[in-house]
Amino acid sequence: MANLRYLNVSNNRLRELEDYVTSLPLLEHLDVSFNRISEIPETFNLLRELRFLSLSHNRITAVPNDRLDVLGSVQVLAARQ
Repeated sequence: MANLRYLNVSNNRLRELEDYVTSLPLLEHLDVSFNRISEIPETFNLLRELRFLSLSHNRITAVPNDRLDVLGSVQVLAARQ
């Protein structure tokens, strides 16, 4: 699973991003839209290859600055409420 590049877990009623997601060093596409996620985990910055990120339609109201480093590599960000 360490070579996984595409992960879509949208529409699953997830309440949090599990640690295994941030242990995927080659992940380029992550879609966690339409869940119940309320915060971005501290380990999120480990996703250095991430190019597409969809956080839309979750319960995230703020993202701490220390979790935004990964956004430098993201080319497409969907964060619509």
